[in-house]
Amino acid sequence: MGLMAAIRACEAGFSQVTILEQRTDYTRQNVPTLKGPIVNYLEEKGITKELGIVPDKDQWASFASLEGALERRAIHAGVRILRGVVATDVIGHDLRGDPPNQRYKRVQIRISEWDATNKVAKPSTESITADLLVIAVGGSAANNPLVAKLGFGYDRLRAKNYMAYALFNLAGPQIPRTPEDELNTQKLRSLVHGRTTLQTTDSRYLLLSLTGLTKADFVNLRHQQIRLRSLMQTIVNNLFWGERKILEGKNSVQVFKVRLQRARTVASGLYPAVLLGDAALTPHPQTGSGLVTGFTGFQALETLLDDLKKLSTRTASGPLLAAYNQTYGKATAERALKASFTIADNLHRLLTELRNEVNHFPQRFNPLGFTQFKNTITILIEVFAWARGKLDEIYTSITAGHADYESAWSDQALMIWDQLDRAYVRLKQLTQDIELASRRIGELSAYSENRGQTEPERTPLRIVH
Repeated sequence: MGLMAAIRACEAGFSQVTILEQRTDYTRQNVPTLKGPIVNYLEEKGITKELGIVPDKDQWASFASLEGALERRAIHAGVRILRGVVATDVIGHDLRGDPPNQRYKRVQIRISEWDATNKVAKPSTESITADLLVIAVGGSAANNPLVAKLGFGYDRLRAKNYMAYALFNLAGPQIPRTPEDELNTQKLRSLVHGRTTLQTTDSRYLLLSLTGLTKADFVNLRHQQIRLRSLMQTIVNNLFWGERKILEGKNSVQVFKVRLQRARTVASGLYPAVLLGDAALTPHPQTGSGLVTGFTGFQALETLLDDLKKLSTRTASGPLLAAYNQTYGKATAERALKASFTIADNLHRLLTELRNEVNHFPQRFNPLGFTQFKNTITILIEVFAWARGKLDEIYTSITAGHADYESAWSDQALMIWDQLDRAYVRLKQLTQDIELASRRIGELSAYSENRGQTEPERTPLRIVH
């Protein structure tokens, strides 16, 4: 997003465009889906042919290849890229207007070299002054004190999902499926949901929600790479049934938490600064990557840049920034509602699976008592089902233009987030010592390793104590 914004600023006629990049190289191998407008943009920049992307169709490419291609276009357009640096302070200059509508016309940004080994910024050595600061630093913006100084605050949903990805090869023949294979595919549905399989030039990328995992399952997989790799290899085997091997290397398979946060405003009320991409909203990967969700913001930024360039030196930029906030703020609210729905739906699936497996729980590990334990599960299922329905209702109302997104968000959506958070805390308490997925993982792994043999004996649910 930052590279695209810089290129667009040059095209709009801004004479000096600078990117501050903390990373020394682009190495991210995760793969976003590139939908229509983004593919069209890449074709316009001459990037589709370079990456083997077919125009007018949904395509895929690794972030590393995308960023590398965009970097070359940015340099060609005249963008100055400073690598291995971070902003350490922002200072407003030329305060204009009357209270409460005062706004700085420019902002001074102090820059420091980043010590990647010790994770600290070295003493400030340089500063630049900007008429517009575009913040596209990803989800870390929510914890950045400079972003807070600029006036940006965030709403955070504590309820989480667990997801995983794996990179695997393309070679190998298909293996005929058997009735036993179909049964094991059904078992997968208790573990995974919302899978996405993308193909790049040299591998495939599998992304999925692990809806059948409790926190204990997640901790187990996160700290046991061999167990995680075995699980993901089993899933790949069950989904594709061929010689599909997960690639070597620690970054070829990962499990991670999905956290949702949304900026309350995407344009500062005091400084000439705006948020873009994951800095404005961290989306649920099951509903789209930050590149996809942030493209609406990029389109709003295009309009903002063109309009700012037309301003005379005496004209206030406040109304233009307010228009950006209205357009992009509505988009982030809609995306946040979709992501919230997905989180609630996946937790509903987890609880449904827990209810289906409840008879495997030894009562001696259940301080609530068996009946109360089941009743609590039922209540939580109802809470998450209610949340799904309300979130969908608000989303439909906003997208149809029947409700103002700002009031719908602050008056309704945040109340639902509070209920989701409360239910999630209860869910974690209820399952803190339970590895719900262990039995399923064991069954699937054993069958995958001994394909064609009889199904392994069912093992009891594992309780950690």
